[in-house]
Amino acid sequence: MVTQIVMPQVGETTLEGKITAWLKKEGDRVAKGEPLFEIETDKATMDVESYAAGILRKILVPAGSVAKVTEVVAIIAEAEDNISAAVPAAAAQPASSAAPMPQAGKTNGDGAHGTRRRISPLARKVAASAGLSPDALYGLTGTGLDGAVNQADVLQYLASTQAAKPTAAPQIYADKRGSEQQKGPTSGVSSDPRKSALISGEIASADRVIPLSRMRRAIAERMTFSTREAPQFWMGADVSFAALVELREKINQRLADQAVFLSYTDFIIKAVAMALRESPFMNASYSPNGITQKAAVNVGFAAALEEGLVVPVVRNADSKKVSQISAERSRLAESARNGTLSQDELSGGTFTVSNLGMFRVDQFVAILNPPETGILSVGRIRQALTLRDGQVAMVPTVSLGLTIDHRSTDGAQGAKFLEKVIERLEEPLLLLV
Repeated sequence: MVTQIVMPQVGETTLEGKITAWLKKEGDRVAKGEPLFEIETDKATMDVESYAAGILRKILVPAGSVAKVTEVVAIIAEAEDNISAAVPAAAAQPASSAAPMPQAGKTNGDGAHGTRRRISPLARKVAASAGLSPDALYGLTGTGLDGAVNQADVLQYLASTQAAKPTAAPQIYADKRGSEQQKGPTSGVSSDPRKSALISGEIASADRVIPLSRMRRAIAERMTFSTREAPQFWMGADVSFAALVELREKINQRLADQAVFLSYTDFIIKAVAMALRESPFMNASYSPNGITQKAAVNVGFAAALEEGLVVPVVRNADSKKVSQISAERSRLAESARNGTLSQDELSGGTFTVSNLGMFRVDQFVAILNPPETGILSVGRIRQALTLRDGQVAMVPTVSLGLTIDHRSTDGAQGAKFLEKVIERLEEPLLLLV
């Protein structure tokens, strides 16, 4: 059977992707579901699995090239199959109908016989920029999901090898006046940083232009589109986290032996999801044809990476327990760091939570993540004075901000939704029923 492998669509707005690496060579046998190539899109960098079994007969789009969504990038078939009709005319080249068979006992390019060592795309990038050889990369012990080698593993290896390098002993030399001076291993380079920069041909005060990555460019385009097209209305409120802080500590202490650790984000996602189920006007998207109220409640959470921002999605969050949300969020966050998020994990969100509580940020105004109707911003937990049971007390307090698309809904409806979220965060036992 002849199968055309096409560039997948990652998210509703993705139009193209860049193939960063082929994980199989022409002539290699491929199993269904086995990672076939890596792509970089405006969403993330990830592995693409083969949806057919057979021999990789022809690669039509080489590594480093960009392909449009649904464009044919490779052909998988058996050795006896004629693939000429499946090769697009623009890529057709004279070739025999047979393909070289993989040799027994030969490695598949990942350093192990018959098995593939999982290496995250970001780890490959870091290794390549550091000049790390593929053999050294494949020999690392992975600490990521399923033993994958991730960015942290590569950085740790580079740090250990750098620390192991011997440092040249200072040399004693006489200057023109006959006095003794110490000369380090960088002989002939001035100790004055500015002079050193001039000697090396660099000017310390020169501006540095960093080329836009695909992710950075996509973020710029989408946020510009969001602020230009959607009239955005913002409202905020302070919320007491006293009960939630106490409940979270008790649960984490009680379930510590089960390796359960709930974050505040997990509770916030649950509170938002329950409020969305009761507020269909917020679980919606606007289009000129009408306002679509979504059947599923899929809450995305903003995850910051070195190269930009991605929004993994917790699906059907309203029907999940807080512990289930926690496990899924942790897995998605790890995949985001490793650059291995799938198309399904990045698409289909109906609302977004952006939490900067781990930084010294009290409050901020978040920009809508189109085509969603709302996004909730979360600041840090701070101690604030409040009147409690007739007494002035210091209470753990968080500032929430809600940004809504004024085309889809109005301020009063947004305020009612925010009240539902606050009610559950101030009485967190409601999140457990």
